[in-house]
This record gives sequence, C-alpha cells and structure tokens, in this order.
Amino acid sequence: MNLNIILSAEVNWAEGLSAIVGIIATIFLVWTFSEQRKITKIEQTNFRLQHLPTFEFGGGGTDEGSRRKISIECTILKNSIKKLKIRKFEVCTILIDTLEYEEKLILNVNDKIHITASFSFDSLAKVGWDNLRGGFTLNFVDNFNNLYKQDIYILASKIAPQQPVFIRQLDSIGEI
Repeated sequence: MNLNIILSAEVNWAEGLSAIVGIIATIFLVWTFSEQRKITKIEQTNFRLQHLPTFEFGGGGTDEGSRRKISIECTILKNSIKKLKIRKFEVCTILIDTLEYEEKLILNVNDKIHITASFSFDSLAKVGWDNLRGGFTLNFVDNFNNLYKQDIYILASKIAPQQPVFIRQLDSIGEI
C-alpha cells in the first residue's frame, strides 16, 4: 500500500471536517448577530420609553359672544424637550380656527405651555355637543433627538390626550 495515498486521503478528510466546522460556526455567528440586533432594538426602545417626555393637560372653556374659547394648560411632568410644534387637526367635526401658543426652544420639567383654541357656536349648532370633536398634534423632540407625535382631542366635556408615538431619530434638531 502506498503511504502517500493514505496520507492524502487523511488530509482531504481533515480539510472536509474543517470546512464543515467552519460552515457551522459561520451559521452560528450569523444567528448570534441577528439575535443581538433584536436585543439591541429592545434595549433602545426601553431607553426611549424611560426618557419619554410626559405631559399633563388641564383647562376649560369660556363663552365670548358667539364663540367658545378653550384655554389648555400643558405641563411637562417628566423629561424635558428640545423643541415643540403644535398643529391643529385639519379634518374634524368642529373647526378650531385659532390655535395660539408661545413657542420655546427648550422646555424643562414643570414648564407650562398655554394653548388657546376657539370655535364658533354656529359650527356647534350643526354637529351638536355629543359630536363635538377637534384637536391638535404636538410634535416634539426629546433630549436624545427622538421625534415624537402626540394627538390631543378636544371633546365636548374633556381634553383627551393620546399616547405619544415615536416617529424617528433626527440627525439635527432643525429637522422638525
């Protein structure tokens, strides 16, 4: 028997086993990276939720002739924000024709934002108190450049804030 043939067969067998072990290791590494990506995304979400600015809303309405004026006080309870923009809903059963607030670049915990909205009683007569719906959207940026949106509904008897929704992370504060 030729010794070179036996050694050559053993080397090929060893190379084949190394290739199989390498393929298995590569598959395991790809799976590990995929799992790590999922864990990182969960950690980022938890971090965002821990640092999510929260608001408290209060206020009331007064009648001024043929109009109702609603004064809303928005207090920042937790975590400051860098920038705030407020936009009124374009489609609603009652049109808020004025929406005023003082624009500030940085709002800290316990800062208050005063928002004034008003509407005509003529539009109220068309829809009735039970169908009174209007509102606005808060767009704000947290301290980590995460952009959020929060809808605030003005109903007949209360102010109904919805949960904030994460939009995306901004590269710069000027993007809002």
